[in-house]
Amino acid sequence: MSHRQSKKQKTSKMFDFDAIQARIQSKEKCIREIRQQINALKELDLRRFVTENHDLTQDEALQILGSSLSIEGLFNLRKAINHVPANIVRVVDGISLRSMLIHKVFNILSSPTCATTSNEATVSVEDLELYTEFAEKYCSLFLAKKDDGDVLWRLTEQEQSTPFNKFLTPPVSLCMQCDRKLTIRNNPCKVTLFTLNGPIPCSKVTLECRECCQIFGVCNYTDASGKHFYPSYMSIEMVEISNVTYFELSLYKWFPSLSNHSWVSFSGFAESYNDVYEKEIQRYGSILKDASKIDDENETDQDEKNI
Repeated sequence: MSHRQSKKQKTSKMFDFDAIQARIQSKEKCIREIRQQINALKELDLRRFVTENHDLTQDEALQILGSSLSIEGLFNLRKAINHVPANIVRVVDGISLRSMLIHKVFNILSSPTCATTSNEATVSVEDLELYTEFAEKYCSLFLAKKDDGDVLWRLTEQEQSTPFNKFLTPPVSLCMQCDRKLTIRNNPCKVTLFTLNGPIPCSKVTLECRECCQIFGVCNYTDASGKHFYPSYMSIEMVEISNVTYFELSLYKWFPSLSNHSWVSFSGFAESYNDVYEKEIQRYGSILKDASKIDDENETDQDEKNI
């Protein structure tokens, strides 16, 4: 009986007006303190940090920059700085030409559509020049270009069962007929994607709708009436050659073009492709070789168990 009463008391306290008001005030206080901290970072004199040497870590410097630019702004600034070479040193009307170019690139990256910029820039050229100098002084590791592709190759070499270079999935997450959420049909399978940078190992995922019994592949879907291409408004950037072989659309377009203008033979193009991307093909082949060794060892172990 006492247990029931204590439960009722807790419930009544939860919906008590003073308790609700106290929780709201506590949340408002928390948000207010956070904004005060952010505003304090915004008010720091970055020029002083640029002209003087301070024992400032990169993480601290990024938090200071992020308070003025936002996280997205930080990454856009990095792209803009890396895009415009540092040896563009001309000064126009007292402003560095490089700073003006970085400002234009930053604005186009920061615009909602990434297609056009507004007439009134949210960050001035002078402010962005200061942010650039501050970032180049204290955030050199953050600004350094990273080859994510090489990292993913190493991960794929380590994780033999799942290629991490690229994941190929259907362009939909909901059923095109009943609008229900799709589920994964089978475990991801290994496929090859041929690109303009050589072949890369990929993991392919096929989805299905258990209600409509429709199957959704990377380039097409299947229903009761057969197989269909996706609507044209869905951007499919590859062509399915077989269920384990895909061509990047930018590479596939070369075939009809060369056949119309300067084609010699399909085998000739294949040989040229192998010559140009010899290193990439060797790396891809080494992954397949290591994977086959693992498969052979697993089969041997299974045979021994059966014996």
